[in-house]
Amino acid sequence: MLKLTDTQTIVLSRAATRPGNLAMPLPDGLHGATAKKSVAAMISRGWLEEVEADLRRGDPLWRETGDGHGTTLIATEAGRIPRRRPNRPMPRNPSPSGRARNRPRSSRCFSGPRGRPLVKSSR
Repeated sequence: MLKLTDTQTIVLSRAATRPGNLAMPLPDGLHGATAKKSVAAMISRGWLEEVEADLRRGDPLWRETGDGHGTTLIATEAGRIPRRRPNRPMPRNPSPSGRARNRPRSSRCFSGPRGRPLVKSSR
């Protein structure tokens, strides 16, 4: 399973909820070279597709083609498949002592300098 960046997850999940699976508009703060790089990566992986925008319908533009038309981005079938980030598996068997591994023992937690135990004075 491929790992998605946070940006890719946001773009694809928003596209899945929009009519026509439109990936536009992109999230706030994603613009310029960063947007081009993210979108290019998603297009190369087949998650987004660049299609001609229907300006009469008010589709948001990704880029202008120069002939009075423009393109927009839609999520492809591959981009609409739900993805999950893999979770770390929880340990099934605790350590023999019943404590978590690599956890210091309580006597070590309360030791003073040179390993001597801390003792409160009763003044």
